Formats: sequence, C-alpha cells, structure tokens
Amino acid sequence: MTIKRATRALRLAMENGRVAGVESDKGRIAATRGVMLACGAYDSNPAMAQAYEGLPGFLSMFPPTIDGDGMVMGAELGAQTRTIRNNLAVFLGFNIPGKQPGEEPLFRIVGISEMFCPHTMVVNRDGARFADETYFQNMVPALRRYDVKQHRHANLPCYLIFDQQYIDGFSFIDAPRGSEVPAWVSRANSVEELAAKLKIDVAGLAATVERFNGFARKGIDEDFERGEAAWCLAKKDLWKPTRADESYISPTLGTLRIPPFYGVELHPSVFASGGLVANASAQVINQRGLPIAGLYAAGNNAVHTEYGVGYQAGFSLGSGMTFGYLAARHMAGLN
Repeated sequence: MTIKRATRALRLAMENGRVAGVESDKGRIAATRGVMLACGAYDSNPAMAQAYEGLPGFLSMFPPTIDGDGMVMGAELGAQTRTIRNNLAVFLGFNIPGKQPGEEPLFRIVGISEMFCPHTMVVNRDGARFADETYFQNMVPALRRYDVKQHRHANLPCYLIFDQQYIDGFSFIDAPRGSEVPAWVSRANSVEELAAKLKIDVAGLAATVERFNGFARKGIDEDFERGEAAWCLAKKDLWKPTRADESYISPTLGTLRIPPFYGVELHPSVFASGGLVANASAQVINQRGLPIAGLYAAGNNAVHTEYGVGYQAGFSLGSGMTFGYLAARHMAGLN
C-alpha cells in the first residue's frame, strides 16, 4: 500500500454506475474494489458544525483539515446523512493560544480534568450553576436547554470559575501545581470583580459562590449531587487540602474563597453528531435506501448509528476498526 502524503481528495470518480476512484489535486487514484471514506467529520468547518450541531460558541478539538470533505464527496453522489439527536459526546473546553506566532491553538477539554476538582465550578451568564460538573454527560442536556422567553440557550455561554486554592493544589492545563496562571486567563481579587470582567451577572455569581461554599463545608451538593455519580474520577484519599482551615468531606467539593479568583469562558465541542449513513457492511446508502456501489464509510464521517446517543471513550476507534474490517471483507466478497 502506498500512502500519498500532502494529497487532497477532491471528488469521487464514477464509472459504469459505481465508484471507481478518487480525483485528487495530484491526479486520479483508481480503485478496483471500492473507496473507503475515513477522513473524519466536519468539526473544523464552521458552517457544517453550525448546521449539524447548532450550539453557540462551538470550537473544534480537531485539526483544521477535519473539514467535512468525506461527507461532501458522499453527498455529491446522493448519499444519505443523518444526525444523532441528543448526542452525549459533547465536551466543554477552551482554546490554549499557540506559543509561537502562527501556531494553531490547542483545544483543552476540561470535563475530565479541571471540572471534577475541588475549588472549581461552572456557571452560565446569570452566574448560576446548572448541572453536576464532575460528570460531563450530565452537563450535555443542560447545554442544549433553550430559554424561549429570552430566545437564547440558557446555559451557553458558560464559564469555569476557580480560586487560588485550585491553583495551589491541582493542575491547570497540565501545568505543575502552583504554576503561574497564563495571562490570557481572567482574574480578579473578588468574585464580583471577576463577574464584571467576564460579563456574568454580578449578584448571581456572588450568591452562587456563597451557596456552593456552604455545600463544600457540608460535603453535599444539595442542588446537583456533584460527585455522587459512580463514574466520578475524584478520589478523596489522593488529595490533601493546601490550607489548614480547608477539608475535603467530598473529593469534588472545595470552597472558592481565596483570591485571586479566575475565570475562563467554556465552549462546546463534539465528536460529530452527523455523518454518512452506512449499512452493516459499511456501504454508504443513497437517498433511496440502497448502497452506492463501490463506496464505503467508517470512522467519524459515518454517523454513529451503532451506539445512538450514548458515548464512552474508545467508541470512535472501535467503530472505525470494526466497520473498516467489515468493509474490507465486503470488498473481497467475503460478506
């Protein structure tokens, strides 16, 4: 097998009613048994991300080349696309700016790092918490909630809020504990001042922090049962408070009371909700429900109908390997 680097696929080539190759920017690549589309989804294509996800403030966690070209090439031949509704593979995070001029930013997922640690919380623009921050799939339905009176998403944009205790005791963006917080992170000496900087309701955030601190001292989140899910990553015996007057009754709850206070706007990102429809042999299906001869799809450009709305780590890789294998068997006439 020859891997053609720096070669962009432009469109699929048809002969005698079947896909017979790919037209690239370096010429035609012929296919004797079929073409497999396995080129990622559309996450870095803003127009397609908006069309398929519809979440305000969307950012891609993938390279710029993940721009939907596989779905476009399939759709040009009449392929069906489908969107998985209420996809739970939605994550919150932010871009870490590149260190060198022209360097691409790096998307930081906070749902399996900062969000489950003590001394952090997530709030909406009203300064209110809206879900259990420590279980990212708990957050997803709340992110899609729509305020019909104000004609906006109720909980987007949202913000990660934390204090100096978090910096002293834990890791922000994988830096060693106690590291200096980057200059691009908003900070203030009071909760109210931070709220004003981030354009969050000042009274709302102050009241939420006071209520949250009460939960931390009792070790019970009375609003959203933070940290009580069996999935929770936090382990009480691994963490020690950095201050003598602080204790962790719950491994995920810690007060926000030591300045500076910090805040970062969070953005939704996803493992794509939409993709090409393929059958059990990974054949791409057309608008009439029939296979497009010679065309196959696997990976994130194929809609994940095998797991519906659920999500767990490894599903994308597992799906890609499974349907890649099934496609190869079908091309070889084995299934």
